[in-house]
Amino acid sequence: MTLLRHYRHGIDDYVLEIVGGGVDDGEAPEAAIRRELEEELGLRGAIIYPTGVCYANPSNQTNKTHSFIALGGTYDSNLEDEPGADFQILKMSLDELIKIIEDQNEVMQSLHLTSIFFALNFLKNHPRKTVNQQDRN
Repeated sequence: MTLLRHYRHGIDDYVLEIVGGGVDDGEAPEAAIRRELEEELGLRGAIIYPTGVCYANPSNQTNKTHSFIALGGTYDSNLEDEPGADFQILKMSLDELIKIIEDQNEVMQSLHLTSIFFALNFLKNHPRKTVNQQDRN
């Protein structure tokens, strides 16, 4: 798993996150996550699977979160230097991530936790597909 430890001004602290970002006008959500993976991690050529959709707070907000899992692909060093971005790239096993979540020893963003739940559900329901994709690397 590849995650980010990202500084967030609102809490004046670093937060453990998955890769994500906004969808530009006219851009499909899958294209947006592919762009974000390339910009933030240098990940190219991954197979992208949609895993779920949710709303942050539909009682007073309209933003919709599209969740995906990216399998395979290759990393290069062509990262986009985003002005004001302050993050570190972290690699860990799925078991390590689950332990972090269980122990609650890292600050995490709630919508990112939802996306991780969707990804875990995908992995549980598609074990052969994911193993085959991971074996390619």
